Amino acid sequence: MTSITVTHDMTSAYKVGERIIMLYDGKAEYEGTPDETRNSSNPIVKQFIYGQAEGPIQMN
Repeated sequence: MTSITVTHDMTSAYKVGERIIMLYDGKAEYEGTPDETRNSSNPIVKQFIYGQAEGPIQMN
C-alpha cells in the first residue's frame, strides 16, 4: 500500500514515513529516509526540522 501524508509535525513524519520529501518554493527540495532527514546537511531541511528563524527559508 502506498499513502501520502502531508504534515509539518516531524515527529509524526519520522514515525509513519519510509521516505520523506520536503517541498519548498514549489519544488521537491529534498528526499530521504527519516534517518537521512534527521542528519541532513541541507540548510533548508535543517532550518525546518529544528525550527530555526534564521536561514534560507524566508519568513514573510
